[in-house]
Amino acid sequence: MLLDCGEGTLHQMITMFGRERTNLILGQTKAIFVSHLHFDHHVGLFSILRAIPETRAQDSGVRQRPLLLAPYFLLNWIRLYSKHVLNISQDFEFIPHSVLLNANHTAREGLLQQVKTRLCLTDLQLCQVLHTKSSAGLVMQHNDGWKLVYSGDTMPCETLVKAV
Repeated sequence: MLLDCGEGTLHQMITMFGRERTNLILGQTKAIFVSHLHFDHHVGLFSILRAIPETRAQDSGVRQRPLLLAPYFLLNWIRLYSKHVLNISQDFEFIPHSVLLNANHTAREGLLQQVKTRLCLTDLQLCQVLHTKSSAGLVMQHNDGWKLVYSGDTMPCETLVKAV
């Protein structure tokens, strides 16, 4: 899972890992989490979403499209990009934060289970955090026992502490 994709994310990966290893990483990317709508957290998403199908085309194995867990309004940017630059709208499965944050949403449990299964997680929680209106933090626990807590660049907040 990639956590936020600011400008230059793809270039930073290539610089750090080299092109071959970056292609391997992108080819195995199962999900991308965007914490909020500030550009420094999502503008690099477009190059990542463009690169993933290219890396998978080089591989004979068939993989599912990555899940994109993000604020709902990120879809507006993706639609605009898809209309005027390159259509990437079919290169991912979108799961809006609002569904995962709403305990009463009818699709919530099914989508949570889909993400947990895809990422080999025993637990996944999203919570609202103190930053912008649609900011979310993430707490996930892998089947192997390790746990990850991520909140982007938010202020410390009680909702994230309680989710841990």
